[in-house]
Amino acid sequence: MSDLRARIEALWTSRDELDAGDPATVATIHEAIDALDRGEIRVAE
Repeated sequence: MSDLRARIEALWTSRDELDAGDPATVATIHEAIDALDRGEIRVAE
């Protein structure tokens, strides 16, 4: 999950330049949401 965390943090850092149609961006966001839904990751500690 550290790879997912790094990708989400990179997206957040460059949020002003994000392209909502970019398949890699969409896949990363969906991967994070799916992991949250399954209870595999948490937002806060």
